[in-house]
Amino acid sequence: MPRGAIQVGVSIGAGSAYANDRLAPAAAMADSGRVTYIGFDSLAERTMALAHQRRRRDPATGQDERIRELVPLLAGYLGRGHRVVGNFGAANPDAAVADLVDSLRAQGQHGIPIGVIRGDAVLDLVRSLDCALPERGTTVAALGDRVVSANAYIGADPIVTCLEAGAQIVVGGRIADPSLFVGPICHELGWALDDWDAVAHATMVGHLLECGVHSTGGNFEDPPYRVVPDPHRLGFPLADVTRADAIITKLPGTGGAVDARTMKTQLYYEIHDPAAYLTPDVTADFSDIEIDDLGGDRVRLWGARGRPRPETLKVLVGVDDGFRATGEISFGGPGCVTRARRAEEVLRAYLQPYAASLTDVRVDLVGLTSLFGDRPESTEPAEVRLRLAVHTPLPGRRRCGRTRGGVALLRAIGRRRGRHLGGPCARRHARLRASRIGHSHNRGGALVILREVAYARSGDKGDTSNICVFVHEPADYPMLVERLTAERVRQHFAGLVRGEVVRYELPRVQGLNFVLFQALDGGVSATLRIDPHGKSFQSLALAMDVGDGWSARPLGEASGTVGGA
Repeated sequence: MPRGAIQVGVSIGAGSAYANDRLAPAAAMADSGRVTYIGFDSLAERTMALAHQRRRRDPATGQDERIRELVPLLAGYLGRGHRVVGNFGAANPDAAVADLVDSLRAQGQHGIPIGVIRGDAVLDLVRSLDCALPERGTTVAALGDRVVSANAYIGADPIVTCLEAGAQIVVGGRIADPSLFVGPICHELGWALDDWDAVAHATMVGHLLECGVHSTGGNFEDPPYRVVPDPHRLGFPLADVTRADAIITKLPGTGGAVDARTMKTQLYYEIHDPAAYLTPDVTADFSDIEIDDLGGDRVRLWGARGRPRPETLKVLVGVDDGFRATGEISFGGPGCVTRARRAEEVLRAYLQPYAASLTDVRVDLVGLTSLFGDRPESTEPAEVRLRLAVHTPLPGRRRCGRTRGGVALLRAIGRRRGRHLGGPCARRHARLRASRIGHSHNRGGALVILREVAYARSGDKGDTSNICVFVHEPADYPMLVERLTAERVRQHFAGLVRGEVVRYELPRVQGLNFVLFQALDGGVSATLRIDPHGKSFQSLALAMDVGDGWSARPLGEASGTVGGA
């Protein structure tokens, strides 16, 4: 196909990337007239645990809490016959359907077919099989009644079934993130779900859309090296998909950017082996994907390959791990670190009588040691914490977010990933022409910091982190491969990562993907770390020195934040 040509088979957009995501981008996507399907990813491992938490308190709840606010924003879109697919059901799909029906009726919309997908709740099954919990080093039976939930990640098959039956809205529970998009794409284009290359292609698109603004510049900026236009109003991504390729873009006039770099960082986000990305639909090979930056916030991708789906499904197991409490004290001025250390001694003494009932205690000095311990050494602080406080006389909640009352203790269902019922499985801008400002590789023999020559992004799955690193200049890739070894990364993360580090090479996109096992103190719902997802790992990786003798190509002239046509 000629460069820049578009052969639209189906247009599909992202409407949500997590529970309590902003609703304004979904409304804009629905009102744009640009897409005929919108996929809503409303879940993550932690939010699924919180959904079960709510349902334990009130069996009539456990669904996405935004449904009644969202439906009025989709009224016109649904009225035009377009379709929505979402894992709004979380821990209670039937409650989500009830909210949808009530909200549609309140809008005067009757007769809209709704398909509901059940079957992901498999607590009885994992108990009967006594599945292993490898991250916990135990089994389901050993934990007894503390195991309170189990949800299998289910794929696109039931979505396609619902769409074939005429459903205009499809809602389920723990539908896997990319499958929310795989189902509509395969249904609309008539692709068989055992056409593995086609399903892998659809999975690539789903993976690029599922995280919303992370494909349009969110979690990407690192001034002055990387900036995006209008980051305060990032648009959500959408895709035009054919059998030959997919073009990712965003709505005109929205902030952020879609370019080759934002696509690379999202494509390999939360991926372990890029040649074997395991989903309920396919074993996808993303190792040889081609990325063509068309400019104007349009990127063309193709080249995903597929093999048969895994024989087993990943299961998310909820464990009642008791209570977690946090508190903070501020210290400032000369001697603040010494006084804070003294306060730590006092607090530990206060806790000593309760030591037998405490499974973990962690003390951090935010701004000094909380993310990376005593690293990295720098003239700047190793950390900084931004605190924003606002006051409003307005009651209730705003559409863009939710307010919650403070509580002294939070009941937590510690999220633990189980097995796939038989075997462990990994789950799975305007153009930036000169965002690396005023720097050069040629440092006269001085050590080069990785941040000066590459960019990165980190993700989490359970107790495992991945960090994908890409060079700015393709010719630098051999140097990156030579110097950024798995052993170098393991040493750099010593004290934070207890398991092995595995490296995967991505020569097609001039990148490396590192998988760090036992990296997050048990994962987002179990850890006491201030950064439970390990999102700051990308910054720690970029602080590595990669030696001298690096290439001497300039990185570009300073030109400020750059937007595209």
